[in-house]
Amino acid sequence: KGAKLDRYWPVTVAYFDTTKDARKEGEETPTYRISFKLLDNGITRDLTMDYGDFSMKGKLVNLALFPQDADTCKR
Repeated sequence: KGAKLDRYWPVTVAYFDTTKDARKEGEETPTYRISFKLLDNGITRDLTMDYGDFSMKGKLVNLALFPQDADTCKR
């Protein structure tokens, strides 16, 4: 917890059907959409995957960070 987990960017990614038939029908609704909060350290939380007919939610409830090994990080 704390300031590092409070700072985030809301991200939404939508995927569209780009097949010829879908373009012909003028479809503008995404096939599915994913949204999440992107923390400044690259970790994501509060994931929502919306497939139209149903959606799933994921929530980060526990996170264990390991100490960084300077030699490993150089590779």
